[in-house]
Amino acid sequence: MKAETKEKILYAAVELFAANGYKNTTTLDIAYRSGVDETTIYKHFKNKKSLFQEAFVVMTPDRSLVPTRGLTQGKDLKKDLTLFIRNYMILHINHMPAYRISMLLDEVYDKRIYAFSFRRIEGMIEQFELYLTELNRKGMIQTADYKAITEMLFSLFLTKATEFIITAPRNAKYNKKAVDAFADRYATYIAELLRVEQ
Repeated sequence: MKAETKEKILYAAVELFAANGYKNTTTLDIAYRSGVDETTIYKHFKNKKSLFQEAFVVMTPDRSLVPTRGLTQGKDLKKDLTLFIRNYMILHINHMPAYRISMLLDEVYDKRIYAFSFRRIEGMIEQFELYLTELNRKGMIQTADYKAITEMLFSLFLTKATEFIITAPRNAKYNKKAVDAFADRYATYIAELLRVEQ
């Protein structure tokens, strides 16, 4: 129950910090949004600053959140690439509040927390890079600069996620058709780029 309460507080905090900024969000606001008493917040967090910092870390996505069930391990390269790209994009969309609050780090800056969060994101980049490297090792794709490919994709995820949220149909979290088209377009492009000539 304690962990569940703490999670509710963290998610409420992320939403409010992302919407209102650090200074304009009070612990009373967070208590109200999470459905707990304000004193409960201080049972879990030292102060508002520590709550903000933990919320930022918790809401920064990492590789453990990327669903990989359904991968063919390169047997159907385009299908695998589509799955990876679509899943990464949806993960970025779902974590937009974390990216928004990351822009507030100047107000509550902690170099250690900032570095830890970005190592989590780098882990996702490495996951995709390692997948491509393994396919190359098996002779299933051409040799290329896999780090450049993954970094390019992750840059696109960050910029396109906002577009997919803004263009979402009414009562939808994101524009599913646009995400699917994006995943298909880039999977096709990368598959053609890396395909081994028969």
